[in-house]
Order: sequence, then structure tokens, then C-alpha cells
Amino acid sequence: MDGYNNLLIKEEGSRRQDNHVSMFFLKRQVQYLLRSRKPVTMIDDQDLGFIANFLGIFIFALVIAYHYVTADPKYEGN
Repeated sequence: MDGYNNLLIKEEGSRRQDNHVSMFFLKRQVQYLLRSRKPVTMIDDQDLGFIANFLGIFIFALVIAYHYVTADPKYEGN
């Protein structure tokens, strides 16, 4: 029984070591990502205006398409 307990302790120790190694690599990856990250810039006024206009036109086209499909006389009942 003593050998079995020693085996369990060795396995638990290797798990701790594996966990420690994986945490080490995770920390290294996070540090690399933080260092290699580009600085975040805000959207300027011109880009914001373009996005707003594009979304407005797109939504307007969806509304027209919806009304065209729902008012189609082929699908109306008698």
C-alpha cells in the first residue's frame, strides 16, 4: 500500500509540474500578445459618417425589399 501512495504522490507532483509549465507558457503568450499589439485608434469623423450612411442605405434597401415581398400579388389569398 505504501508504494501505491508514493505513486499517487508522484502523479500529483507531475500534474502540478505540468500545470506550472502550462501556466508559464500561457504567461509568455500573453506577454507576447501584449507587446506585439498595435495601438488602438479611434474612428475619425469621416469613417463614422461613411458607416452611418452605409447602414442607413442598407436598412432602407431592406425595408423596400420587405415591402416588395409582402405586397407581391402572387401570394395574396382569394
